[in-house]
Amino acid sequence: MPEQTAFAVKQGTELFRKVYNKEISEETFYHKHFDNPTALPVPYIIESQNEQPVAMRWLMKLHFRYNDMRFSGVQSSDDAVSKEARGLLFLKMRKKTLSILKEENIDFEYGCFNPGTAMEIAEKSGEKNVINLQLARLFLNEKKHRWKRFDIVYPGFIKNSLAKKRKSKLSKMARKDLKVSFEKKCPFNDSDYEQINDTKCFCIERNQAYYQWKTDYQKDLLFVTARFNDRLLGFLIIKNTGDYGTVIDWDVFGDNKVSVLAAMLDPVCLNYSYLDIPSLNVESGEMKLFTDLGCKDMSDLWAPICICVKPISDSVVSIAENPLNWKHRLIDADYFLNGE
Repeated sequence: MPEQTAFAVKQGTELFRKVYNKEISEETFYHKHFDNPTALPVPYIIESQNEQPVAMRWLMKLHFRYNDMRFSGVQSSDDAVSKEARGLLFLKMRKKTLSILKEENIDFEYGCFNPGTAMEIAEKSGEKNVINLQLARLFLNEKKHRWKRFDIVYPGFIKNSLAKKRKSKLSKMARKDLKVSFEKKCPFNDSDYEQINDTKCFCIERNQAYYQWKTDYQKDLLFVTARFNDRLLGFLIIKNTGDYGTVIDWDVFGDNKVSVLAAMLDPVCLNYSYLDIPSLNVESGEMKLFTDLGCKDMSDLWAPICICVKPISDSVVSIAENPLNWKHRLIDADYFLNGE
């Protein structure tokens, strides 16, 4: 590792721990920002006072697709300012960011936020809140019911009856002529990537390098694929988290999408108390796809992921600022790579 890179990683890790009060290793931090196959030559801005890092921005460059067009976007990542340095310094860093992005011919900058101070700063700095992505939850084989602040444990016969009923519903909805496979490592081939990237949505381009970067360091992932005559019709990437799972990436193609999803979930549904499906675009119909499957819309109970965008080139404005166009998964968010 070059000395300058090692020093930046050390400073970034130190400031991350200090500002966010969370643990992250230097190895994870390096992987997050320097193993990115589309990374900027220098993907960071770090400001120091008295030789101590006090503020930073990391710039995660990604390639986007929209129909037959390609764009370069930078996701603001690990924005952090220590208490003693808050004020004009962060605005100074944002101006410096804009100069870098113009020099690198980046089409737009964006960030994934929860509502709060960081999002307000982004909006004051010129980013526009384009879309709020919501969470759906599919209850499957849960052992308890949450009521207000209390967990009520189901008796065994009720738990088993509910699980059996839910599995039966999925089985009836599932398309029966599909080959459903399960892998621990990314199973996609070149034809699959062509299928995945052949989309009218505005989304991050998928390829082997992208999934290697995003998934090789992750534990407890399950790749579920559905095929008809070897053609990919759908996939789910599920991260196991205790007794429940989170769908970090997914897609379905063609007609009868709900039946394809049901076919992939039916064989694994009893492995989870419930499955969370975050980052759903309600306006494009993604939430309805999962509520039709039997999921509960958690929009009123769960904070959204808010995507804020600042176009730099004119060519991307009408595309990136249209919420109907966006397809963005949990795996695409920079914090997915923060580890446990």
